Amino acid sequence: MIALMGCSASKEQIKLILELKKKIILMLDGDPAGREGTKKIVQAFKGKLPITVKSLPSGTQPDELKEKELQKFLQERR
Repeated sequence: MIALMGCSASKEQIKLILELKKKIILMLDGDPAGREGTKKIVQAFKGKLPITVKSLPSGTQPDELKEKELQKFLQERR
């Protein structure tokens, strides 16, 4: 598991993720910045790795989720 700080990924982070991972589950903040960051990160990995986006409700941050809530989001299919 890799956690980003903020709602973006640098070129160096993208390169490292491509070297280390086979698939991506992306879950950013449920606010406008998180949604915009999600679009940019999806574009950066498009055609390079399988990516699944887990959208959070508005105002929710991944680090605020309780363990059961996090597991529920990760198990849901989109």
